[in-house]
Amino acid sequence: MKISNQKSSLYLPYLTSKEIEVAIAEKPVILQPVGNYEPVGLNASICLIQDCTESISSIIAEKCKIIQAPVLPFSYSIPYRSFPGGLGLKGSIIESVITNLIKEYSFWGIKYIFIFDGSYDSFTILQNSVKRFRKHKDSITVALFNWQHENTFHDVYG
Repeated sequence: MKISNQKSSLYLPYLTSKEIEVAIAEKPVILQPVGNYEPVGLNASICLIQDCTESISSIIAEKCKIIQAPVLPFSYSIPYRSFPGGLGLKGSIIESVITNLIKEYSFWGIKYIFIFDGSYDSFTILQNSVKRFRKHKDSITVALFNWQHENTFHDVYG
């Protein structure tokens, strides 16, 4: 299954430093997608979650006119490591990576970070990252959404 690889016009890797500076001045927001390498049935690609998360993130970023970071391809998927192609990182590593990304984005002048999580088992770990960061900084608002666990999303898209 091939998912569209259409990127937002504010896709971070395609922007210059000046374009990033202008975008942040207009809206100090960044969308950080988190994907995963995990099995989705027997006939779907191992990166389906990652591809869906990135595609949905591109649509959100484009509609909201906010910077979209590249999808973080790894998250906590240790329970799936016994499946061929399943790749995951320990929770403490994911927590450190997310906390560090939040800190790095704050240096750019970002005030709002929207973490769009597509992984199945990382939500609690990502919540811990956000809590850990909030203990030290209050100048940034971090929102976290997991589309695999959000009931409203499932009610609409089944």
